[in-house]
Amino acid sequence: MAKLGWMEKWTLRFAVVALLFLALSGFEGMLMRSQQYDIDSLHGMETLLNTIRPGEVEPTTAELYYAMLTAHPIVGIYGFVYMAIFGAFYFLVPFLIKKPVKHPKLVIANFWLQIIGVMTCWAAGFFGLFNAMYTLYWPLPVAFDRVPLLGSIFFMLGAAAIMVNILLFSFNIFKTVLSKDNSGSYTLGQFLRAAFGIPRLMKLFGKEDKNAVNLDYNGMPVFIVAVARGSIDTVINAIVLLTAGSGCIALQKCLLVGSGYGGRWKCAHLHCRRMVSACSAVNWAATLWSKCS
Repeated sequence: MAKLGWMEKWTLRFAVVALLFLALSGFEGMLMRSQQYDIDSLHGMETLLNTIRPGEVEPTTAELYYAMLTAHPIVGIYGFVYMAIFGAFYFLVPFLIKKPVKHPKLVIANFWLQIIGVMTCWAAGFFGLFNAMYTLYWPLPVAFDRVPLLGSIFFMLGAAAIMVNILLFSFNIFKTVLSKDNSGSYTLGQFLRAAFGIPRLMKLFGKEDKNAVNLDYNGMPVFIVAVARGSIDTVINAIVLLTAGSGCIALQKCLLVGSGYGGRWKCAHLHCRRMVSACSAVNWAATLWSKCS
């Protein structure tokens, strides 16, 4: 029996952890479904969790439910789906283009940073009661009269870790595809042209040889072109989420500082509340514009 190589082992680790996140997401789904059937079905578990949660005010059953509902898609998407994608891409991309991963240490960093980020977001919901649910999305701001500040900060930190990790992963994949490790190397221009379908558009207008071999993809495997197209959108999303989240963390600190002083800080304190609320919706700039206009 052939022994697994280093990359194959890490691919399996990504796959195993992805399945564990899927199991956790499914378990949360069953818990929420049981609450819909009987609102008091999880009373014993809630009582136990309240003993280790920060804060003195005991949350309501509705707050606990929506906190779980907020953490649920994070575990399912960034835990299960992204871990599976990381593992698959780290195996298939080098295999198809016959090149080793450019930065092997980033593979290990991607593995652990994704786990840390997802579990931080999960803990912010499950234990920190971050229960913003779908008010995270534009144009619905987080209502801080019912969302705990501490849970919000940890959720933003976890989300920032996830976005940084996605950018590191995309950088490693791009560097692997564009590396000069063998004769089948591609330039950045070829990579982007293939990703945006420029050769196909040029062929449509008769600007290139229609009979050229692999004209549409510059000789790249179709899977690599698909990776490029999907990664560009992912990178843009990660940058937007990361920059919005970073601004939000800074404003959260402003909120903490403002709440610790007297009346002269009251105006700044209330303004920070509004801005943090908007930032959690990943539309801080748009909301700032609306407030100034």
